Amino acid sequence: MRFNGSFITAFAVSLLVAACSQQVDLPTDTEPPTSSEPPVVTNPDPTPPDTQTPPPTPNDPPAVSVNGVPQTLDLETPVEVWWASHPYNPESPNFIPVGGIQSPDPVLNVRDEFGGNIQAAIDALPASGGTLYFPPGTYGGNWTLVGKSNVHFISDGGAVLTGVGFVVGCTDAIDYQRLMERVRVEKNPDAINCVTDGRIENIYFKNLTFDGGGTQLLAITIRAARQVLFDNVTFQNYRDPGNYHRGLINATAWVDDIWVRDSRFLGSERWAVYFDGCFACGVIGSEIAGNFGNGGLLILTNQDADFDINGDGIFQENEIRQANHIVVANNTFGGLHQGIQITGKDALVVGNTATADQAIFVQFSAKCDQVNPNAGIHSVFNNLRVENNRVAGVNAFVRVNAYPDGCGSGNTMEIGGYYVAGNTVERFYGTNPGLVVEVSGPIVDPRVITDNLCGGVACDNQVRALAE
Repeated sequence: MRFNGSFITAFAVSLLVAACSQQVDLPTDTEPPTSSEPPVVTNPDPTPPDTQTPPPTPNDPPAVSVNGVPQTLDLETPVEVWWASHPYNPESPNFIPVGGIQSPDPVLNVRDEFGGNIQAAIDALPASGGTLYFPPGTYGGNWTLVGKSNVHFISDGGAVLTGVGFVVGCTDAIDYQRLMERVRVEKNPDAINCVTDGRIENIYFKNLTFDGGGTQLLAITIRAARQVLFDNVTFQNYRDPGNYHRGLINATAWVDDIWVRDSRFLGSERWAVYFDGCFACGVIGSEIAGNFGNGGLLILTNQDADFDINGDGIFQENEIRQANHIVVANNTFGGLHQGIQITGKDALVVGNTATADQAIFVQFSAKCDQVNPNAGIHSVFNNLRVENNRVAGVNAFVRVNAYPDGCGSGNTMEIGGYYVAGNTVERFYGTNPGLVVEVSGPIVDPRVITDNLCGGVACDNQVRALAE
């Protein structure tokens, strides 16, 4: 995202690219305009599939549980090593099953105690947090969770939420442009605390359905927050406006440890999920339907949030908000123009299945910081791993885009160090297809392509280069 000091209204962006095109337009770095209050809505009435674990039921409690959503952020360890012992990796010895998060007291019954009013229930929680329990039923109305950690939204099933939710660290974070103004221009101490040590944490959604009633554009926005987990959640009946690059989940400023597991994104909008500048985030074992306008998962670098927090004149890795330590694992994708787009480093795309054609299965892109000109920021986009995925048909299975976006600002970037291994492509289609497509070079070594099959035969040599 690019922050403009005049805080102009964000402009519309759309990826209007034919399925077999050689060029793919990237989303701009501008967030869709957001009101200082949650939007008004009309409330309506009330792993590949063969190995995917079914959603838990109240009668099948997990064998292992932990107290609260865990912190997993570790930028020092390579993503593949980090993921091997990660608590959301089903093959990890530390695995926490879906539904295996213990929820805090007190427990408030949203239907019986508050007549279904979510905001009233949130406001009734003590400062220390608690659990909102949703019995079966439909719950209307927008809601905001501001500055209160340790809040869990829990159901045993049958609960449908029809409003728009905000999960934010402070009131300023409800409005994206206002938050950037307070942090970057005013350098307000309260706002800086909101996006650093004061972020809300341990937020959990389990066994819920978010329903847009065919009119809403998104379900939930997350800013200045960390340790947010969605377990067995369904998102359905949303509307694709044909512009901007929103997702049904928007996590867009100073967000860490945002995870989705065993959930269903049934449409629509431009993207199913939009993470911006996210550290240690991912989507695991979920279904992404084929009715999203641009693609499935959009995971970008947020230049607006590149900020010298400690004021030492040097941008450390944790002060550069490029997507970092991203995992997309064991999901099922429908037919989309683009399954996954990542502008970041240490990214692992593993064990996914696309059951219908994708023009591009995964694209890795790079860009220079344009918000802090001549700051000496060298953005590195490396350790990009695509392993053991299966797709029905593609034009470009992996696209690595080295176009020097924004590099006239005096900052620099590099992209490369990719590893494409053990993948299966059933067929290629369109003009100049390729297992790996490199755009605009140079691409930094190492570039490892091994043990891939296309149409049943080895295809590691199917690499092509394009000029942007």
